[in-house]
Amino acid sequence: MTRGEFRRFTENTGYETEAERVGGGGYDRARRLFFYDVKGRSWKDPGYSQTDSHPVVDVTWNDAKRFCKWLSKKEGKHYDLPTEAEWELACRAGTSTRYYFGDDEAGLEKYGNVADLSLKAKWDYSNVPTKYYQKALAEWFDRVT
Repeated sequence: MTRGEFRRFTENTGYETEAERVGGGGYDRARRLFFYDVKGRSWKDPGYSQTDSHPVVDVTWNDAKRFCKWLSKKEGKHYDLPTEAEWELACRAGTSTRYYFGDDEAGLEKYGNVADLSLKAKWDYSNVPTKYYQKALAEWFDRVT
């Protein structure tokens, strides 16, 4: 969905996103830091300029579900987010191999957005404001590296 489509949804319904209520997140490129739960950051102001034709950012699964429900009612058609199985089928691009590029996982480095130890060394998450997020990031790095 585009920013413009999402804007029309919020104007029509008065819906307030989760980020608008608790603060949004993002990445500060200059300081090379992720930020979380920052008041004022949301799809309306993600920290960089956007037009209505850009994809909407800083919305949650719940926000997207509410948009789909509104659009379904508005157009008299059924819209929904893909299930995990539907998403996997789309990503496979009609292939029957383990990965869409073949069976060898060595190709993941070429095709996938994967983390490795070099990313872990560069990514400082000590600035993350809550212990919950710090723990989640540490656990994620342990799984992917």
